[in-house]
Amino acid sequence: MSILSPDSKKKDCKFVGVQVPSRDYSYLNLYTMAKGVSKSKVVKEVLNKWANEERKKDNEVALLNEIANRINNRWKSLALITFEQFLEVVEHELKEKGLSSAHISYIISYIHK
Repeated sequence: MSILSPDSKKKDCKFVGVQVPSRDYSYLNLYTMAKGVSKSKVVKEVLNKWANEERKKDNEVALLNEIANRINNRWKSLALITFEQFLEVVEHELKEKGLSSAHISYIISYIHK
């Protein structure tokens, strides 16, 4: 909440920060100045187009299953901690990555010894 400035953040949005090569940044800077649009608008349009294309290939459930498989493979390579400790670490990492509780529960339900 801001007292002096208007609250410009949309409720259903998340911030994504990214570093880009200098050459791309320079071009983006020139493009947005020349066209009179914001960098955010350009990046949002590119990301939206990419996400729409990727959703056609992999739906949410497929991605969740892929994450669970990667975690299962990682568990098989670790023998230093108990399975319960491993699940706690996984849950913590998924929360840190910003996944919802429902997604975390789904993924953890597919992890096995």
